[in-house]
Amino acid sequence: MGTQDTIEDSETGISEIAEEVFKAVEETLRSGADWEWVPFKISDKAPKGDVLIGVMPLAGELPCQIRIVCRPSLIQTLAKHFFATEIDNLLDDLFDIIGEFVNVVAGQYTNSETARRHKLELTLPTTMRARDIVFSTPSNQQEKWAIFRIPDGEFSCGITRTEKKPQENPAEPADTSSHFKWTTLPDFLETVTETVAASVSETLAEACSWKEIAHVRTDMIPTADAIAGILGFGGTASWQLRMVFHEHEAYRMASSFIGFELAPDETDDIRDAIGEIVNVVAGDIAARLHNLDIEAMLSIPTVMSGEELCMAIGKGQIAQHLLMATPAGSFWCEIVSEN
Repeated sequence: MGTQDTIEDSETGISEIAEEVFKAVEETLRSGADWEWVPFKISDKAPKGDVLIGVMPLAGELPCQIRIVCRPSLIQTLAKHFFATEIDNLLDDLFDIIGEFVNVVAGQYTNSETARRHKLELTLPTTMRARDIVFSTPSNQQEKWAIFRIPDGEFSCGITRTEKKPQENPAEPADTSSHFKWTTLPDFLETVTETVAASVSETLAEACSWKEIAHVRTDMIPTADAIAGILGFGGTASWQLRMVFHEHEAYRMASSFIGFELAPDETDDIRDAIGEIVNVVAGDIAARLHNLDIEAMLSIPTVMSGEELCMAIGKGQIAQHLLMATPAGSFWCEIVSEN
């Protein structure tokens, strides 16, 4: 494995996946950057500070996520040695490089024995920049991190998996009469956006005992101190749902959902509640799309908080944005698909 560290614990599921993912990172760097040795050590968490994050959710029988986290200054090293290109320190360039790198690593991992056995498939990568990022790991998820050393610095790679197999045949909503035959990706994105708007509005209104939730189309999500829930979908087409809550409003949404008051500083509980919101909404979305003859295989959600969180739309991607207005405050839904 290129290191003296080994991955030995009773969680054989996450250990097997982590070993193959970290091997995929090594193989990717050795073949792409011509580095003979890429040392790494096992870590217990993602780095702090000003970081760039690339997340690739994988959908299938055992959904998981690959996360790459590194300092912005290290992206230029990856660009030069791995992609053979010189880039400026522009945010769009940084996003493109880390997004493509996590995409290549995930593609390498899907050739592994575990990925093939569990029929894992790529969804879409998400790239972000934030300060002091914190990932939430619910009780039904396991994760491992490793720190890789390359010229000019280090970066971290994390793998997260769920202990529970996703529901293969989600329960159907009451109305099963409407079917949509899409022919282009913009048509697909529009249908998914309408489905997300209806699902979020109706699911959360019922869960929180609200009369209604209003929504409007809007521009890109602004940079903010925020908590975000990100979930990838595979199947008929790859797309992604991002739900973003301003940090100073997230506790009100979380409190309404779980049924008792949380304080603004109870960040662990707030992130956990946001993760549950994303899970509940995603299951309902999958059921609604199933009734439109659209297969939607779920990944697992990434839930994270960070200061000055900025989320990118990658090359070859298109997005729709919804601003959802509730009695507990407003939040954004971003629906991203391939162009």
